[in-house]
Amino acid sequence: MGVYTGSSLSSLTKIAEDDDGAGSGNASKCEFDCTSGTRYYIVVAGYGGKTGTVKINWILTPCSVAPSAPTGVSATDGSYADYARVTWSAASGATSYNLYRSTTSSRPSTATKTGVTSPYNDTTATPGTKYYYWIAAVNSAGTSYSSYDTGYRAVSLVLGKSTDSYATAGGTGSASVTANTSWSASANVSWITFGTSTGNGNGTVTYTVSANTSTSSRSGTITVTAGSGTAHPSTKTIAVTQAGAASNYTVTYK
Repeated sequence: MGVYTGSSLSSLTKIAEDDDGAGSGNASKCEFDCTSGTRYYIVVAGYGGKTGTVKINWILTPCSVAPSAPTGVSATDGSYADYARVTWSAASGATSYNLYRSTTSSRPSTATKTGVTSPYNDTTATPGTKYYYWIAAVNSAGTSYSSYDTGYRAVSLVLGKSTDSYATAGGTGSASVTANTSWSASANVSWITFGTSTGNGNGTVTYTVSANTSTSSRSGTITVTAGSGTAHPSTKTIAVTQAGAASNYTVTYK
């Protein structure tokens, strides 16, 4: 006995065959995976050329199918400083879910995290970096992928002060930096110089204000940026003011 597919009897493709393998006399048994909508031809040859009535017993076992693709994938845009949160709607037939993440719109071949559940908090995301997220629904029959959504983990940056003032002689200063990523400091004037101007995470920026030899007061700005080079950095400033030098007058008595 053989099982064939094809568009006509003159052009068939064999997909299964058996000769007395059913274990009972001259009975044959063919097992094959069938596809909905496909026509199958059963061909039986009589033993020793015999002809007669053929009895065919069908046993149809439902086949597993891949799950539907997840829908409603959504990633937060800077809502949390500790993670980016990804949520999605359940997919029919899924037994588990895998998360894929990339900095481009091309889905990677390997899952970033397997066995995830919604909502999933991506704590490994670099703050400020824009990511593309996909969710894959998985079961024993296959995997189905969602479309992507973009999101990012917020950059957190807090300075210990926002203003600082100095007398004519100048001096040294500092400000605490609380951040969840790397940061750097710069000034828009040459009379403010730095001792410590970079860090990663919590730290302190230190600086020196030089003496002001002018009789005019002056002001400058220290800018601290966290997550520089990412799509969503954070910037804070410290406004620095300094008094001018005292004016000298000559008094003549007559």
